[in-house]
Amino acid sequence: MTVVIVFWLTIKILLHVSRDHAYWYLLAVLTISLSKLFRASTVSSPTDLLIIILAFSVGVRRTYQQWIKTLWIVSSIGVISIFTVNIFQGSDALNFLSIQSLDWLLPNVRIMLGEIHFNLSGYLLGPIGLIGYGLCRHCKGQIRWMAFAFGMSAYVMAFLTGSRASAFLPIVSIVSAELAWKCRKFIQKKEIFIALSCIGLGLVFCLMVYLPNGPLSNISANEYVRSKAAQCFFNETTDSWARFLRGGGGDLVSDFCEDQVDMMNRAGLSLDGLATHAHNSYLQIFADYGIFPALFLLVVFAISLRNSLIMISSGKGLLGTISLSLGLFFFLFGLIDSTLIYISLSQVLTGYLLSMSWSNRLSADSDLMRPTSY
Repeated sequence: MTVVIVFWLTIKILLHVSRDHAYWYLLAVLTISLSKLFRASTVSSPTDLLIIILAFSVGVRRTYQQWIKTLWIVSSIGVISIFTVNIFQGSDALNFLSIQSLDWLLPNVRIMLGEIHFNLSGYLLGPIGLIGYGLCRHCKGQIRWMAFAFGMSAYVMAFLTGSRASAFLPIVSIVSAELAWKCRKFIQKKEIFIALSCIGLGLVFCLMVYLPNGPLSNISANEYVRSKAAQCFFNETTDSWARFLRGGGGDLVSDFCEDQVDMMNRAGLSLDGLATHAHNSYLQIFADYGIFPALFLLVVFAISLRNSLIMISSGKGLLGTISLSLGLFFFLFGLIDSTLIYISLSQVLTGYLLSMSWSNRLSADSDLMRPTSY
């Protein structure tokens, strides 16, 4: 009976999405809630994704001028965050490439914001650095240097967290956004192809890291651990059609993989460093909530990247390049860590900033109809 009701609701919602975009939110809520119809949660909860949707819905109807004010406010958080920094001495985490000759150059410290874990702190600081760079790149006058200071302070702190993703992904995102801006005439009418190619390349990278004996799965102890964790999550989730469709329940797959680690250690395999999360937001969501929310999130990222590229190809450099770099950062970070669904602050930040490229009022704003020359 429950399945019939869910099927009926899905049909009704799909019939209305073309008339009102709010029905997309209802469809997302339905796909996430489906995973909890038959199994109670332990620690993980559907609210992890629902908070992202709520934050997204708040930002999606903001105007161009409202987004400009918001971006300046968010970029200033980097400076304010300095007062919350906790410094840990005697860490070599900043030597990402393990090159001994660089030890003298890099400080033996590591920081995090308050009590927020290193990777989570980097995830929060990375977008602030991207926003600061975007404002500096596309604003005029002396105020651009204030944006540069905001962005640089955020990036330096993100680098000092010791998170490799927080150190390298902002650079990748900025370079990609700059290339898109320089080639904005070339990418016209190719936006959806480029966006899908980015998603496809990201998924191929995951396969290279997570497949047994994959080309990147054994390059280091960390990657070996990530590969084993991902394989455990995938095998357990695809064990039956029921789990494939609706997930294994909140954190139950994580608990199972933790038991597997204990068994391997007792068998003499040293896997003490194997974390019991998937090291991949989409795989974690797939394991906890099923295939539909995971696919829904990938579709959202694909459309977000497409929308950003459309803004860029139309000459809207400020919001276009910032939203593209943010979308790439969030998507790529999700490929190598489950940070997206860890804490409410990261969920709100992700959903809110991701909505920048979706606002249906941006195209109607007269200020956006004047392409900026740089």
